[in-house]
Amino acid sequence: VAGMRHAADEATADLGMLKVRYATELGSKREAAQARNKEYTDFRARNRITREANQPTNRAFTWTLAVFFIVVEALANAYFFSGATEDGLLGGAFMAAIFSAVNIGIGILNGWFPCRWTRHRNLVIKLVGFATAAAIVLGSLFLNVFVAHYRDIAVMTAQTPNLPALLAAVLANPFGLQGIQSWFLLGLGMAFSGIAIVKGYGLDDPYPGYGVCDRHRTIANAEYEEMRQDLIDQATEIRDRFNHELRVKIETLRASSTQRQQILVARARSIVEFDAHEANLADAAQQLLSIYRRANEAARSTPGPAHFGTRFAFADKASA
Repeated sequence: VAGMRHAADEATADLGMLKVRYATELGSKREAAQARNKEYTDFRARNRITREANQPTNRAFTWTLAVFFIVVEALANAYFFSGATEDGLLGGAFMAAIFSAVNIGIGILNGWFPCRWTRHRNLVIKLVGFATAAAIVLGSLFLNVFVAHYRDIAVMTAQTPNLPALLAAVLANPFGLQGIQSWFLLGLGMAFSGIAIVKGYGLDDPYPGYGVCDRHRTIANAEYEEMRQDLIDQATEIRDRFNHELRVKIETLRASSTQRQQILVARARSIVEFDAHEANLADAAQQLLSIYRRANEAARSTPGPAHFGTRFAFADKASA
């Protein structure tokens, strides 16, 4: 019984500690989750959004794919640049890698930010998004045209082009390319830029801020649910441990009770046997006294004492 009380006290103390954690840590997690849920609800109501947020399945895959596009475009462009640099294929590969990284990087950023701003309900933000996205697309086109002209002049003159003269030629006749490979270079660059814009656009929900708001809500709810489940698991562990100790103590108590009953039965049987033995001894003593008393009365000239008529009995009884 003392063991049961001790186990109950330990379980009560452990549950009390969990209660403190519930009131502090879990309480703050719950408040944070509630705040994020309200923020999410207000965002949807303010922007009149009724659909669920579209979260990117794997951003790491998108960035890996972007690196792959850079490598592919760089390898393809290296061939086109091989005759436009004094270092041949190696120099062309270096220039192509730099150009591809800038071209695809700009495309991804364009799709990730300005192109998504065009979906905003605020008219000013929408117009800024359209203007910025268009400006970046034109800038990307200008970059690709500039690179294609660079190759044209370098191949035709076998010299490194003068940048001011090259810029003037681009502005004067942007699509006046001479070589078919330069046209391929321009088309390949714009194609990969377009793919990069699409991939950048898919890095988050189309509506600006909605994906971030949904992720904050999801993370806050997940952290709250994780801590809540952790506390439930700990409480369950405390309960199971207490129940196990209680069962052990009950089995011990039941075994002790059975042993006590067996001892009591054995004691009762011993008392019965002792009473029988005591009765036999009393009978034997009575017979001996009777012989003595008859002989005494026969030899006496006066009546015998009164106690001669009393039957012999032991002063104490084992069963008393």
